[in-house]
Amino acid sequence: MTVGSWDHARTRGWCSPATAAHAFIAAAALLLASCTVQLVPAYDDYIANNLTQLSQTIETYYAAMPASGYSKESFPKQEAFYADTLGKIEALKTRAASRPVPDAAVTRWLGMQQKPENGTVVGNGIPTVASLGKVSELVMDLRDRQRANGLSAAFVKNEVGQIRIALNGAITYEMALKR
Repeated sequence: MTVGSWDHARTRGWCSPATAAHAFIAAAALLLASCTVQLVPAYDDYIANNLTQLSQTIETYYAAMPASGYSKESFPKQEAFYADTLGKIEALKTRAASRPVPDAAVTRWLGMQQKPENGTVVGNGIPTVASLGKVSELVMDLRDRQRANGLSAAFVKNEVGQIRIALNGAITYEMALKR
């Protein structure tokens, strides 16, 4: 038997099964200790600030609406507002969706996300993405209705109320990420 051979190490207890198991457990513990699990996306100041600006833009636009609403004939004057607003919404939605998040199955397993009945998780489970999707739908509906028939003040009040709720959800979620 030569010094440095496997038999020499084995007989001296350097590589016994117990020693190997302890070494494996120590290595695994070090590896796990260095890992962090992020269960929500990181706070993004750009998203938070632009959600607030988007909310202000929409509120200001509809607060200036005449008591009679917006006529079909006035649509060409407001078309730029709709295009700009929808562009901002989609850009924010893309940025919010691009943040890394854990797999939806992990968040459901931890009880952080409910699986919808149809099995589809909107926006990878990110509330901001889902809220902005709702805002986009509502703004497109307002645009399309104004183009086709004009908008009554009562209809706008209802739609803007729904937009407020959706934006409030997104802003609240983003501000919670800041903590």
